[in-house]
Amino acid sequence: MGPAGPKGDKGDKGDHGEQGAAGPTGPAGVAMAPKIVHSVQTTVAPGKTEFAIARCPTGTMPTGGGFFYRTEPSGLAAVTSHTVGSDWIVAMTNTSTADRVFQAQVVCLPIA
Repeated sequence: MGPAGPKGDKGDKGDHGEQGAAGPTGPAGVAMAPKIVHSVQTTVAPGKTEFAIARCPTGTMPTGGGFFYRTEPSGLAAVTSHTVGSDWIVAMTNTSTADRVFQAQVVCLPIA
């Protein structure tokens, strides 16, 4: 057998293939809008730390949360803000000289 010959020219582009079959139907999306739940208003005395808990209803789970207050300046310092099970827990320390009020809030979505 002799040596290989020179490389040939590039060929023409082939025809476009047919579209494939449709894939299976995906899972159902979220059927309900998110539910936002607030804790009761929690009063914090000067120099003290208090907790507030916002709880997701049965059949839902927390996807996020936080807190809010209505006094400016707030005089509140967030110690913690996180989820535990179906609850969103917030702890605030009052650094002011007067009582301050805050609430925890949680955003809940249905469990599939």
